Amino acid sequence: MNDDTARAAGSGAGREHNEQAIRAAIRWMVMLRSGDATARDRERFEAWRNADPSHAKAVAHVEASLGALLQPVAAGMPRRAVGDALLAAPTRRKLVRGVLSFGAVALGAGAIVDRLSPIGQWTADFHTDTGERTNTVLADGSTVTLGARSAVDLAYAGETRGVVLRTGAAFVRVAARDIRPFVVRNGHRRVHARAGSLSVRTEGPWLHVAALDAPLRISVADGETMMLAPGRTARAGAHRIELTRESAASEASWTSGQLQVDEAALASVVERLRPYFPGVIRVADDAASLPVTGVFPLDQPLRALDALAATLPLSISRYAGYLVLVSRA
Repeated sequence: MNDDTARAAGSGAGREHNEQAIRAAIRWMVMLRSGDATARDRERFEAWRNADPSHAKAVAHVEASLGALLQPVAAGMPRRAVGDALLAAPTRRKLVRGVLSFGAVALGAGAIVDRLSPIGQWTADFHTDTGERTNTVLADGSTVTLGARSAVDLAYAGETRGVVLRTGAAFVRVAARDIRPFVVRNGHRRVHARAGSLSVRTEGPWLHVAALDAPLRISVADGETMMLAPGRTARAGAHRIELTRESAASEASWTSGQLQVDEAALASVVERLRPYFPGVIRVADDAASLPVTGVFPLDQPLRALDALAATLPLSISRYAGYLVLVSRA
C-alpha cells in the first residue's frame, strides 16, 4: 500500500468513525430531551461523551445544528421515531414509507429537520445549513466560500492541494504563494487552478464552473479536458465538457446573495433557490421550461418567487409556510 492509498484508507476509516459518533450523539440527544431520561441515563451519556474526543465533538455539533429543534420536533412523538427520522438517509426514508403510522411520523420529522440542516453532510470538513454562506481560510492561504447546503472535504497531500466538493456551491480564491496546483474534485471531474478565483456548483448531473480572473483546466473521467479562459463558464458532465453562455460574474453572483440569470429555465432557477428555503418548493411540469431573465435575492426565496410571478404566467400556492407549489397561471 503506497502513502496516498494509506492516507485515503485512514481518511475513510476516520470518516466512518465520525459518522458513527454523530449517529450515537443524535440518539443520546433525543433521549435526554424526551423527558424520560433518568439520572443513570445521564451518567451513561457523560461516560460515553468523555470516552473519546470524537464523541464530545459530535455532541457539540448536534447541539449547535439541531439543539433547538430536537425538543419541539420530539414533542408528542415516540423517542425512537424521532431518532430514526433524524438518522434516516434519503434511501432509508424510501424504505420506511408505509411502515405503520409510526414510520410516517418519523419520516415527516426527519424531512423537516433535514431541510434545516442537511444531516448527510455533517461529516464533511466544512458544510453549511439552509440559507447559510460561510468563508474559510485554508492552510495555504486560499479561501473558500460555501453557498447554502454545501459541503467540502479538504484534499491536501503530496504535490496537490484542494478540496472535494460533495454538493452545493463553492467559490475559491487560490493563494498563489503555494506552487502546487489547486484542484477541486467532484466525482471524476477535476478543476485545476494555479491562481485567481473560480466558482463551482453542482446541479443535477452537471458541475458548473466559472473562471473569474485566471484560466482553469477542467477534466472528466474519459480524459477529455478543456482550458477555460477568464470570464467564461462551462459545465462538466460524467464524460463531456461544454461551454455555457453565462458570464463568470453572473455564475458567481451567489456569493453576494444574488441570483443573476439570462434565459434560464424556471426549473433551474428554482433549483438554485431551494438551498435558501427551509421547506419544499415544487415546480409543475407545465412551468418548468419557462425562460427567466433577471436578478433575484437568494436570501429571500419567497420574495424571488413573487417577483417571478409578477413577470411570468405563474401561480404560487403556499401551504403552512413549508410547501410552495409553482404552476402555470
